[in-house]
Amino acid sequence: MASSTCNQQTNPYLIEQIHTMLHQEQTTYKCNVDYLNHSSSPVIVNVKPSDRVALCQWAYNVINTCKNIDKSIAVIGIQYFDRFMSSKLGSRFLIGSREFQLAFIGCLIVSLKAREGMVVEVDFITNVLCNNLYSQCEILAIEIEVLIALEWRLNGPTPQDFVGYFLDLYSYSSMFADERVVETLKQSSLVLVEQAMTDYALALQSPSSIAYAALLSCMDESFDPLDKFALIRSVTMVSGIEANQSRQRFVRDRLVQVMQMQGVGLARASVVQKSCSTQYTNSYVMSRKKGNSCRIGTVSPSASMPRRSEFDEWYSGVLAMSRHRQKKNHSSPVSTLML
Repeated sequence: MASSTCNQQTNPYLIEQIHTMLHQEQTTYKCNVDYLNHSSSPVIVNVKPSDRVALCQWAYNVINTCKNIDKSIAVIGIQYFDRFMSSKLGSRFLIGSREFQLAFIGCLIVSLKAREGMVVEVDFITNVLCNNLYSQCEILAIEIEVLIALEWRLNGPTPQDFVGYFLDLYSYSSMFADERVVETLKQSSLVLVEQAMTDYALALQSPSSIAYAALLSCMDESFDPLDKFALIRSVTMVSGIEANQSRQRFVRDRLVQVMQMQGVGLARASVVQKSCSTQYTNSYVMSRKKGNSCRIGTVSPSASMPRRSEFDEWYSGVLAMSRHRQKKNHSSPVSTLML
């Protein structure tokens, strides 16, 4: 717990980085065009959301067969795909499943090259991945089209990024931020994020909303109310996202539906809940030995206030530093590296 606090205190760029990502997802990297909607598309749409689901699952399978490549690369490729299909250049690939698949393959290749640094030979793509369905010229051409349509902006925020940064805030503000529990919560949330990206309705939502919904879904039931409050409060303070906003409720409800339909993530989420229940039970036993009759999940206000006040002070201080740098035109490492 001490190491987590130390990491927060020595990272004055955390809040500024979150603010930069929130700005990016609403501007440069925004993707909320319902491109599969026949009425809004400039071309005749001959593909369905189920076709997109199949391609997303194929991408995960491809990544799973590769060693030392994280599934976040597939998620990034899916984000490229949705942005590409929302563009004028990408709309012509909605006319059939063959074109639709080609566009997806191009976006996955770009994500492997740009974010993983892989050397992907075109003959491997055509002969192995595509089973000679597309020519080498088609593969090379679609890569160029994707880059042009995305304007070479390939470093946008992902839901996985927001999961990590939101948990950084949670680790600092929570009274029981055990590193093992936080890591399990992170891994369970990433599983939900991966499944969320296969759902067309969820993929059009902002990455921060998807990440927040995944975290809250994994913190249901057995989590202590104060720890849930710590996450909600810290995320709201930094990002302005309210857990009870109508859009956020839609994302969370839809994520629950996807979990139920696919049967993924529920078991892993329960592992987090069980770990935290054990932790809070131990805290309760210690309180009982000291003569405190509080129930599990309750802490006296005097015990929680110092940590809350410490987080408020840290947040205010870092925010002031961020504004001071902006006035002096000093860019943080994040601002200079990300488009």
